[in-house]
Amino acid sequence: MIAKVRSFMGSCERASEHRHRIVHDPWYVDTGTQKPAQFKSMPFRGIKTSGPQYGITEADAAQIDKTLNDVRELVSEATTLKSAISAAGKNG
Repeated sequence: MIAKVRSFMGSCERASEHRHRIVHDPWYVDTGTQKPAQFKSMPFRGIKTSGPQYGITEADAAQIDKTLNDVRELVSEATTLKSAISAAGKNG
């Protein structure tokens, strides 16, 4: 069971980092384009990009949607894992 929990924890890292950046980086409206943007003050840990992004960057709606879907899938996996842990506790 510990191996399953560790594996799940590892699978959460990428979505978690994207979620943190969406939630915690300040949001702005680019006065030139009138599009939403964020101030990136930290590089993604362990996520390969073309390099660290610093400064104001246009918000990536596709990445936000992907992150939301990834989080939903992880919630479902967490629920399944919790059920397996509960069942193992009752049987052992």
